[in-house]
Formats: sequence, C-alpha cells, structure tokens
Amino acid sequence: MPDRVLQTALTLLRADLSVIPIRAHKRPAIPSWKCYQTRLPTPEEWTAWVASRPCGLAIVLGPVSGNAEAIDVDDYSVLGSWYDWVQSMAPGLLSRLVIVKSPRNGRHFYYRCPVIEGNQKLALDAQRHTMLETRGAGGYALIPPSPAWCHPDYKPYELLQGDLANIPTITADERDVLLNCARALTQYVEPERVYTPRQGIGPTGERPGDLFAAKASWEDILLPHGWCVVGHRGEVTLWCRPGKTDGISATTGHCGDHLYVFSSNAHPFEPERAYNKFTAYTLLNTGGDFSKAATILVRQGYVKAHERNRFESSQATRFNRTMGRYVGWLA
Repeated sequence: MPDRVLQTALTLLRADLSVIPIRAHKRPAIPSWKCYQTRLPTPEEWTAWVASRPCGLAIVLGPVSGNAEAIDVDDYSVLGSWYDWVQSMAPGLLSRLVIVKSPRNGRHFYYRCPVIEGNQKLALDAQRHTMLETRGAGGYALIPPSPAWCHPDYKPYELLQGDLANIPTITADERDVLLNCARALTQYVEPERVYTPRQGIGPTGERPGDLFAAKASWEDILLPHGWCVVGHRGEVTLWCRPGKTDGISATTGHCGDHLYVFSSNAHPFEPERAYNKFTAYTLLNTGGDFSKAATILVRQGYVKAHERNRFESSQATRFNRTMGRYVGWLA
C-alpha cells in the first residue's frame, strides 16, 4: 500500500495537483499542511512522508490544483434526483466528470473550472444535515488508494469513473448547472432567510395577502414576469429566471409553499432566500410596497365580505370628501 500511495501522489503531482498525506480520521498527517494550498509538494517531500509512517492521501482543491473543485454528495438518497436534474439540464455533463465513491456510499464529483469558490453547503435536509456541498478553494478531499483506516468507518474510497490525473475542465455555466441542481434539493432555509414581512391589521387567514396566497398559484405570480417552468419532480417545480431559457434559478414546493431563489441575477429576489406568495407578488408588482399591494388585492376581491364593505365605505367617504373640497373650490 505505501508504494501505491506514493506512486499515486507522484502521478498527481505531475498532473499539477497538490496532494497531502492523511492519517486516521481524515486528518492531515503533517502539522503545516496549509502551505500546500499555495504550492505543490515536491516528490522528495512525499518520499519522506511515506517513509516515515503509513498514510493516505488527499487532493488540496482550489487554484493550487488548477482550480479543481468537487461536489460532495453526502446523502445517497438525493443522488438520483440531483443526477436526473443535471442530466436534463446538461445531458452528458456528469459522464465527463471524475467520480469517487466515499466510504458512506456518497459520491465526489471532480472537475476544474475557471471560476470556483471556497467550500459551500448546497443543500440541507429538514433536520439541517448537509446533503450536498462543495469542496473548493482551501479544502481537501480524500481519494483512493487511501487505506481504509483513514476513514472513521474503516472503509476505502473507490474510483468509479475517470482518472484523477486527468480531471476535466468545465465551463462556468456547466458548473452553475451542477450547483443549482444541488441547491434545488434543499429542504431547510434559515428562518432569517425567509422573507415574511408583517401584513396589515387583521386576523391571520383573513388578510388580503393570506386570501391571495390561498387561491393564487405560483404560475399566476411568476409567469407574467418572464419566469418559466423548466421541470417538475413530485410537488416541486423548477423555475428559470427571466432572461434565460434554461437552467434552474429557483424552486417552489420544496421548502413549504415558498419560492426559494438561488440565482444571484433574479431581481428583485435575493439569492438563498425564501419568499411567500404575497411577498413575491408585492416585490414583482409594487416594488415592495406592501400597503399598495394589499389595496390592489382588495380591489381584485381578495377580502372577506365584512372587510369589503368597510373598504368600499372608506373609499366612498374619501371620494365624497375630495368632491366636497372640489365643489367648494369652484364656488
């Protein structure tokens, strides 16, 4: 095994990949490994590391390794959904990537891209556990032929597809497909990222925004503003923002009855925020003026009968006062 680890490390160094030695529990076997975030180890360093003690190995991702990045699918149960969505948006993309099976039956998908970032959590389940994330600039990921004892489960990493010495380069748009299809699977949004401003006075369920949300569909709200449906999976709808014809920019139906946006170019929405129907309607139609939006909805009939009578009475009173002032001025 030491010979295999050393030979793999030397092969990856020749492919301009920074690789570091790993000990038990996936930890670096050297105390000052972070210098290899900016430079490659030398063959002599690797020979000394392997000679001193048995070790596994990991790729240091980011610019030092030619902008290498990996998507880590921790939860195997979502792999099929993510795979299907990526395949529908970019047929053949996944077949080009290097794929490694992790000890807990997850998957690491490796690629290089001109634009990458640091580690990102892409999708959380309802209990806030990470299902998909990236290993990007500054991070590292274990690879075969690391010994099984490098992982807490005492199981090995396995190469399923491709060659780690020949990690393919993909475009920024293709990377967006990979990441956005992963973000579309999130089931949890931090409470502070759910945009739910207070509505006007009135019992919950009887306010114009509540009545609107109960009757209107997301298609009613988004389609008139250039959003388009690009797919469905169960009760989840995938949306593409205005100005694009493909790709996933948001979902509805995954995080409750919310629009969850992850595109950074979906004005007036912010990325990684969730919006209820009344909020989305208000931002799209009145520039965020919730009082004006509620008034429009009342005029469209989104109001209880007794509230409608009061609204119509107040409107009539306002009209009479205006006309009174006008007549007085004419006199």
